[in-house]
Amino acid sequence: MSNIANEGPAFIIFAISDALAFVSSIASVLMFLGILTTRYSPDDFLKSLPEKLIISQITLFISIASMMVAYGATFYINCTHQWKWTIFPIFLLGSLPVTLFAMLQSHLLFEMISSTYGPSIFPSKEEIGM
Repeated sequence: MSNIANEGPAFIIFAISDALAFVSSIASVLMFLGILTTRYSPDDFLKSLPEKLIISQITLFISIASMMVAYGATFYINCTHQWKWTIFPIFLLGSLPVTLFAMLQSHLLFEMISSTYGPSIFPSKEEIGM
């Protein structure tokens, strides 16, 4: 059994990343639920809804990344003494789904950011003359 006093830095990394994963996952879930339960006017679809989606997806990425850090720290604390040679391959296998998720969803996030804060396809009220 591992002594936590000997694993000081790894345990501190675990505790911080676990707390960050908890807070950011709750924030992400609450933002997504807020999107589902709120009524939107047509004007909200240009600014308010995309901003909430961007914040939700960023907090989801932070949550997943910090869960992977907590997983790695826990695995390091538990398996460094008996199976030193298995740490790297198992950590790579554990991070594969997270990497795939980040690669597949990052394009959507960048598109939402550029379409929300980039040039608009609709003319502004000043251009129309209102």
